[in-house]
Amino acid sequence: MKIAKALGMFAILLPLSVKVNAQRNSNKNETANYLHSNKIDLNAKKFLLFSYFTKQAGGAYLALSTDGIHWEQLNGGQPVIVPQVGSEKLMRDPGIHQGKDGVYRMVWTSGWKGKDIGYAESRDLIHWGQQRTIPVGEHIDSTNNCWAPEIFFNDQKGEYMIYWSSNVGPWKKMGSEGRIYYVTTKDFNAFSDPKILFRNGFPAGGAPGNNGPIDAFIYKEGKRYIIFYKKDDNSRVPNVYYRTGKTPEGEWGEEYGPIKPSTGDEGPSVLKVNGRYCMFTDPFESDSAFVFMSRDLKNWQREVTDLKMSHGTVIEISRETAIKLLNYNSSANVRNQNPFGNALVPDMIADASIQEINGSFYCYATTDGYDQGLKTSGPPVVWKSKDFVHWSFSGSYFPAAVGQKYWAPSKAVAANGRYYIYPTVNGFMYPAVADSPDGSFKLAKGGGNFYLPFTPATLLQSKDAKGPAGIDAEVFTDDDGQPYVFWQRRFAAKLNRDMVSVDTASIIQVSTKRQGYSEGPIFFKRKGIYYYLYTLGGDEKYQYAYGMSKTSPLGPFEFPEHDIIATTNYERQIFGPGHGCVFNVPGTDNYYFAYLEFGRGSTNRQTYVNKLEFNEDGTIRPVDLTLDGVGALRPMLYEKRLKVVDSRTSSVRPDLVIKPNKDSLFRRTESFDPRFAFDEANGSRWMAAMGDSTPWIIADLGKLQRLKRSEVYFVRPTAGHAYLLEYSADGKTWRPSGGHQQVIVKSPHADKLNIKARYLRIRILGGVNGIWEWHIY
Repeated sequence: MKIAKALGMFAILLPLSVKVNAQRNSNKNETANYLHSNKIDLNAKKFLLFSYFTKQAGGAYLALSTDGIHWEQLNGGQPVIVPQVGSEKLMRDPGIHQGKDGVYRMVWTSGWKGKDIGYAESRDLIHWGQQRTIPVGEHIDSTNNCWAPEIFFNDQKGEYMIYWSSNVGPWKKMGSEGRIYYVTTKDFNAFSDPKILFRNGFPAGGAPGNNGPIDAFIYKEGKRYIIFYKKDDNSRVPNVYYRTGKTPEGEWGEEYGPIKPSTGDEGPSVLKVNGRYCMFTDPFESDSAFVFMSRDLKNWQREVTDLKMSHGTVIEISRETAIKLLNYNSSANVRNQNPFGNALVPDMIADASIQEINGSFYCYATTDGYDQGLKTSGPPVVWKSKDFVHWSFSGSYFPAAVGQKYWAPSKAVAANGRYYIYPTVNGFMYPAVADSPDGSFKLAKGGGNFYLPFTPATLLQSKDAKGPAGIDAEVFTDDDGQPYVFWQRRFAAKLNRDMVSVDTASIIQVSTKRQGYSEGPIFFKRKGIYYYLYTLGGDEKYQYAYGMSKTSPLGPFEFPEHDIIATTNYERQIFGPGHGCVFNVPGTDNYYFAYLEFGRGSTNRQTYVNKLEFNEDGTIRPVDLTLDGVGALRPMLYEKRLKVVDSRTSSVRPDLVIKPNKDSLFRRTESFDPRFAFDEANGSRWMAAMGDSTPWIIADLGKLQRLKRSEVYFVRPTAGHAYLLEYSADGKTWRPSGGHQQVIVKSPHADKLNIKARYLRIRILGGVNGIWEWHIY
């Protein structure tokens, strides 16, 4: 008998499409609709939520069902929360409970050994707060584990119980005992001492005679309570038993079971639907969850679900919550296909220095994406924007540095009636000067060209044959006009007023709270406080820490208790926020933090920006890292962008699996679907297959209409592109409408149009065969 019939109350499954409006930061007034097909009938009477883990124990997953057999994985099939606490940082057996205050609370097994469990809270099952451990077993002598925790509300006493399995004594050996313990709490901050909830005197674990209970689950029915638990039945094949009691704390009566048919089940989770008990288990014989059904707790029927999982908990949620989860899931599917989010600009850049000059935002940065690691870089270009959303560049602002290894330029510093910039070129800091922040810049002293290993035009002079030490110059000018320079390994000094030499007598090395290699310094002043930010680690382990001084740019500095402001966010899959900058929008107290993210590894990174916020005492709050961007900082009026309803291409590059460098929890795959060229998210791109000698992409606008302009942002734009733009009314007959035969270095490539068309086609004639974004007006 099928479960839909057995449960009696579940609606017949019907295909359903849920529309989700995904608002893009690039234009807060525009939305994009994504169609999401799923197996959930929104007219059903019951909505079941399964929290579970997989064999990797690297996070808690959620799935939704209305019939208990067919489950829709949520959050795009990715964990909603990943482990950050516990000595082993595992996340097994996640159990979710919704409290009387509406808050969802999750507990989980945080390690194979130890005396604590993991804990986190959420109000929407999507965003989870800070994780912590609860040392539930610290006062239990000889315990060596705390497994499979669950939460239950004791309405007799108006308090919550957290209960779990512990083994006392040597594991799997005589003289030990498997027990179910519990603690009580009213606020999840203060907890009682542990008490024994249930014991039967036997050891736990798969060995003869080891019939001790583990994996308990309490279910309330009227005025009685039922405790389900697993025993190993003198073998390595477990089964589920149950007992009843008058309170959730026991005493428990006669044992019943095992629940059959079964060839080994553990991790029971029980709820009642239309008069039937439904017990979900993690079976030994299957990768998928089982569900057992009974009207009398004696005669059971079993079905295999389509959800592949390990030990979890099933709860009932409201229809409203289910809809919110489905809507978020649709967005997550798109988001998970593009794990790079909405980067600042449609290109790979790192070490960004951002500022607003005369009403325009300037972004000087390292040009990444040249696939040769630290051996090279792309040419120096400055991205500019009027609104902080629509960015462009044309040519190089420092022609003599094209072809050199050009890293980490500073902001452009106005002084002496000119603009100075301080990039690291071929591994050494150089001052350069121009009459405009747009360039063209040239070396501020010595000869006009670079040669290896270094020239006398470096910022720091040295008699050492290996050259002057130091990279990543950051220049700050105080209110009195005195300039300062900060660089790698926590060094700082006064910069002479000529802006091209260092007062060597003033050089210090900032003594910081945290030690280790440091680069990418950031320095700024706000409300009389000087802030010094420095990096730690690298790759996925990049972090930013900071200190403060109210005395001078050279200190002394104080370092707050919570001095790490940016670090990997596993829940949002943001890895290694590193070398960037802090900038202020003039005339406001709005500060922003720009940082590179690990991206595709090595020197294939992108830059993101989040708001930087402060406490009343001036300390910096940890940055709420997202890959979404901050939207327009100076809103501008733009023409209506036309919606592309479909796209076709000559080819699509296969998915790229990105390997971790230092963090085994890093898992990321890049896809190259042509729809990414129209998703208004600078982190995703269409790429043609390797070997495609005549790459093209077609944009279908759905109907014949007037077109005014095309703007295309190619992949690796700093190397230049040539292309042909064509249009068509029927997709068969094509006419040229733009492009150029010569390779030109700029982004975007814009074509003015005055045509009626339904289709536009780009044929790439030169340059990398890919597109970050294509905007049609």
